[in-house]
Amino acid sequence: MKGLKNISLCLLLLLATQISFAQMNKVEKALELYAAKKLDSAKVLINEAIQTPESAKDYQAWMVRGFVYKDLYKGNEMSNVASPFRDSSAVSLIQSLQLDLESKNPQKANVTQSLKFIASTYHNDINKTLDTLAYKQAIINSDKHKAIMKLIDPAFDEKKYNYDVYSTIGSMFEKGYE
Repeated sequence: MKGLKNISLCLLLLLATQISFAQMNKVEKALELYAAKKLDSAKVLINEAIQTPESAKDYQAWMVRGFVYKDLYKGNEMSNVASPFRDSSAVSLIQSLQLDLESKNPQKANVTQSLKFIASTYHNDINKTLDTLAYKQAIINSDKHKAIMKLIDPAFDEKKYNYDVYSTIGSMFEKGYE
């Protein structure tokens, strides 16, 4: 009976190891699909992978997800000022940075550069929504830009940025009433 318990325990551990390995293979496969520009397939796989406990804590999985969503944004939603792909990319890349506590990611500079790109698109989209009806989206994009910049640039001057953005929005309303 004791031998049967040991065999069962060994089989259970072996199965758990294989499941963990299979999940990591999903991240690697998603990366291969990303490199091959098969972004929709990569998105499906990486979203499955990050649902597992192992990958949910893996900075590389979140990095791959961020890059996949960034390229989906660039290919499909660059004109969408409220792009879900861009938001998913930003969240994923930030998660990647936050999970890499020991700064082991050799791609950290690429993650940071991608976040700068995304932040710049949020900032640039402020101008696309400067009217009395869509100005709330300008404020949302401004807040997203600030959140990213505060994370990746310690010298980012939030007060100056707020002044510039709100002055621009205020000027837009002032012109509307002249």
